[in-house]
Amino acid sequence: MIALTFDPASDAFAIRDLPVPTPGPGDVLVKVAACGLNPVDVKIARWKTMAPDMAADWTPGLDVSGEIALFQISFYGFLQECLVKMQD
Repeated sequence: MIALTFDPASDAFAIRDLPVPTPGPGDVLVKVAACGLNPVDVKIARWKTMAPDMAADWTPGLDVSGEIALFQISFYGFLQECLVKMQD
């Protein structure tokens, strides 16, 4: 998948090709149609010292919309064809 990432060591955002994650129990995988960066995303990057375990491929984007692509059976029985829109 193509993702915008932030590397706290280099203090830089970059577009990278990352492996598609596998959802765990209670998670869904969303095929993102649109994503916006908001002020919180930028602040998280600036406050990286408060998150010492921030990975080098941290992916911002709290505001996304898209389609549920995959989920674990334990995820409340949502249907795979549902559309999801996440808001703050």
